[in-house]
Amino acid sequence: MAQPSGMLVPASYGAGAVGPVAGVPPRASSATGTNLWVGNLPPGFTDAEVRALFGGFGTVLACRVMQRKQAHIAEEAALVNFSTPAEADMAIQALSGQVLPSSTKPLIVKHSAPKDTPGSGGAAG
Repeated sequence: MAQPSGMLVPASYGAGAVGPVAGVPPRASSATGTNLWVGNLPPGFTDAEVRALFGGFGTVLACRVMQRKQAHIAEEAALVNFSTPAEADMAIQALSGQVLPSSTKPLIVKHSAPKDTPGSGGAAG
């Protein structure tokens, strides 16, 4: 079953649905511990590739590859939002330090800092 506009939604939403109400995509969770920052992605990595990589660990509500020029970052990076903190934690444990076939650097996967954290560069350490 193909998901509309490339969105991954839980099977419980029913065939063809893109959210709890047909036609409405699920909102990204603002729950603490569901947002991840991913660093050292291979150059040219896409949102779809990030979703595929992280989708095996739970429901990815949103993901976005940040462009170097826009984000003022030194390496390719992405933000990934899971539906639960447990899913995010599983992804961190499984993927942090792994080297993807198209890369030479190990992935950095960690919880992202809340936007209102003073001095945060978008990722908590």
